[in-house]
Amino acid sequence: LAYKETHFATTAASYQEYLCCDAHLWSPLCMSYPSTTQEYLAYKESMADSHEPTRGGRILGCSAAMAGAAVNGYTLCVVSGAVPQITEAFRLSLDEKAAVVSVNVIGAMLGGPLGGAVADSHGRRYGLALASFAFALGAALMMMTPGFYVLLLGRFVAGVGTGLSGVLSPIYLSEVSPPALRGTLTTANEFLLTAGCLLALFVDYSLSHDPEGWRRMLGLAGPPALLLLLVAAAVPESPVWLRSDAERARSARAASTPRATAPSFAPSPPAVAAASPRAARQIGS
Repeated sequence: LAYKETHFATTAASYQEYLCCDAHLWSPLCMSYPSTTQEYLAYKESMADSHEPTRGGRILGCSAAMAGAAVNGYTLCVVSGAVPQITEAFRLSLDEKAAVVSVNVIGAMLGGPLGGAVADSHGRRYGLALASFAFALGAALMMMTPGFYVLLLGRFVAGVGTGLSGVLSPIYLSEVSPPALRGTLTTANEFLLTAGCLLALFVDYSLSHDPEGWRRMLGLAGPPALLLLLVAAAVPESPVWLRSDAERARSARAASTPRATAPSFAPSPPAVAAASPRAARQIGS
């Protein structure tokens, strides 16, 4: 009986250590791990707190995301006033006019799924920077286009930015903003998207009498997009993504590290035979 109690205590302690190693808390000697549920929860909370952005970082990040939504709205709506002048400049047919308008949507169809993949693999901040780059490049191509096909390319690239921003801005806002302001800021993001569209209509009206005004209409999204691209380097990364990325790295490290198999609670037959001849006979039978 004394042997069984000692063996059970030893195997239970080893098994607790094994479970700790298996819970992605592995250390080189597997000796530093939470021994109680309270310590484990404290560890998780400290890990979460270490990734929380500062107040200034939250303000900068949320402002950049909402400004990106405004650029997105401008890019979506500005073409409505530019099409008549573009048609006159390039003598477009009806099908070509339809292509100028619709190719932006095709780019957005590509940018949407791409935004989700980029957000998960490289982070929300990287995705916002990529959307800003697409807006800036698309605006430059459209403003300086020498012909119809370069204009289509610019519209397509800007559409990719539209898809990226439409996916990433709400995700980033919901993960960086304070919980008490999360609904307000997400609503403000949609408001600025609409405000950007309204601004585009005012710009279209103000430049409608200039035969070359369509170039400025389409190119005005470039400077704010470039500014957002620079700001993206300073905004904090989403704490949710940082935690998930840390968990993935820890899981990959644990999977690539050789580990001992879980010890059995049951003593081996030789040990049983040495401790109790009667138990040995039962095993043999």
